Amino acid sequence: MPTNVSDTNQSERANETTAPPTRKKVKPKRPPKELPWVIPVNCEGCADCVNRCPQGILVMTETNVPGIFVPWLYETESCTGCGKCTGGCVMGAIVMTSYVDMAKERFRDQKPTIKTD
Repeated sequence: MPTNVSDTNQSERANETTAPPTRKKVKPKRPPKELPWVIPVNCEGCADCVNRCPQGILVMTETNVPGIFVPWLYETESCTGCGKCTGGCVMGAIVMTSYVDMAKERFRDQKPTIKTD
């Protein structure tokens, strides 16, 4: 019988505190009217937008410039278009666009690029 509360189930408590929170992805009932649009050159890489996404589908992705990461949306069909990601960006690097099909195509077919000319 343990004599101290701290001796009991230490491994169980450690597992509880180290497990990352999971976000439940919810597929929108109807297509969103807007999707995020990332402007890589404006991004400072803080990931506030990524942390604000309730779906957890924005991912920091390396650009054509090694070591420079910006948010990118790989699961466009899971985006609800809520715009919470834009509220976290003080640089204006992520905005909402009503050009949903163009945004989906961009996220699907392109990688984030910063012009270095």
